Amino acid sequence: MLFAAAHQQSKPFKVIPILYGVKMKFRLLAFLAVCAFFTTSCKIAQDIQPVTVDVREIAVIDNPQVLRDDFGAALESELRGLGIQVNRLPQDATPKDSEFVLTYTANWSWDLAMYLCYAELRVFQKGQPIASAVYDSRFGSANMNKFVKAGTKLRELVGLLFPQRATR
Repeated sequence: MLFAAAHQQSKPFKVIPILYGVKMKFRLLAFLAVCAFFTTSCKIAQDIQPVTVDVREIAVIDNPQVLRDDFGAALESELRGLGIQVNRLPQDATPKDSEFVLTYTANWSWDLAMYLCYAELRVFQKGQPIASAVYDSRFGSANMNKFVKAGTKLRELVGLLFPQRATR
């Protein structure tokens, strides 16, 4: 009896007016668009494929397209700090010119201040790629962590690229 009374008191489902439904759909789409913008515009990626062999000596190919001259020097300093002997090769050298070769590139961007937005280090053994470290904040426009000091990020990348040397 109780069930029958409750069942009789229920009102039929009201159909939402079409205009209200369109407004809700628009609001939902706008909300999803804002969420998508913030989740994609905040991405800072870092991908490390570490060296798995012991590297005691490495040749670094000079990259004059990196606009900050101190980046190459800082890279060499970080490698030497890990106990790796560094030889510099000219820009026209190839990864086959030495047993171990490191190539690099780095780009800076401006957003209230200059910041390192992309860095890539690649290690070759006898011309074959064996390791890489990539830092990419090009899609991190709304992420304040993109304002990293280049020297700090470079130290981190080199340490992660040569983990067996970094622990010594």
